[in-house]
Amino acid sequence: MFGALTCILEERTATGTRDASGPLDTQISGEWNVGRSLFTGYVNIPTGKDSLDTVEADLARGISRNDLNFPIKTFGQGLDIGGALTLAHQVDHWTFSVGGGYVVRGTYAPLATASDYDPGDELTFTTGIGYATGGWTLGLDTAGKLIYVDRLQGAPIFRNGKQFVARGSLSYEGRKLRLDATVTEIARLKNREMIDGALLYEDRDSNGNDLRARGKISLTPLPGITVFSEGEFKDVSENAYDPTSPLFQASARLWAYGGGVSVRLGATEALTIRVIRGEGWLNDRAEDVETLNAHISVRLFF
Repeated sequence: MFGALTCILEERTATGTRDASGPLDTQISGEWNVGRSLFTGYVNIPTGKDSLDTVEADLARGISRNDLNFPIKTFGQGLDIGGALTLAHQVDHWTFSVGGGYVVRGTYAPLATASDYDPGDELTFTTGIGYATGGWTLGLDTAGKLIYVDRLQGAPIFRNGKQFVARGSLSYEGRKLRLDATVTEIARLKNREMIDGALLYEDRDSNGNDLRARGKISLTPLPGITVFSEGEFKDVSENAYDPTSPLFQASARLWAYGGGVSVRLGATEALTIRVIRGEGWLNDRAEDVETLNAHISVRLFF
């Protein structure tokens, strides 16, 4: 699947409104069934805007914080290449899966004043169990993620805490109707940050609680044409840093909603148009944020 976006951010506070705009990176992803396994591949091509000024950096930092899941997360990043392999086994109505993945993250210049920033690679392990009957599927997935050290001009500066993810899902698939709902909880352990020249663990867990819920309804009125509507809720509590710390993040919340259409163009191609609007607030309701995301993608089937 291929996708490229243009980003428009706007922030409203009691003192006024700030905005920023620019292209985002181009993303290419795909998946291949290999027997009882599924291989997925991902490439992020750095076509987006980087070297942000102060206003743009502040807005992008707010949007991307804690994977807040705004439709637009950030501007340009580096060349990222990743892949994952998942193995599945079915016994009657039950399905069991296990997998692993790795993403190599490339260097880029996030700010006009900071170049050669190298975010840490990511290693992920996953397990899952599902039960299916009468068109309904109930699932529980867990994952552990290890994020390596971030470096600036080769020097270590930060390392995100290990992450544990639990996701419950419920779906229904009929002849023309499909329903999907998920609830996800993310727990993050202690970060490591540069303190007096050494990369040390923090004294306490500091990432706050991360809760997400998502629902999607898809209808296929005609063969090859699917219309869909979706909504998402995200809530992040404040972290444990002192409010005077540059790493402090107050609570944040987002509601996102929208929909689109997917059209099968031929035997191997499908076109999807998707529009999502986001509304929410950052910094414990001190800043309102709105986003509008139009996404056009082409998917090839082999």
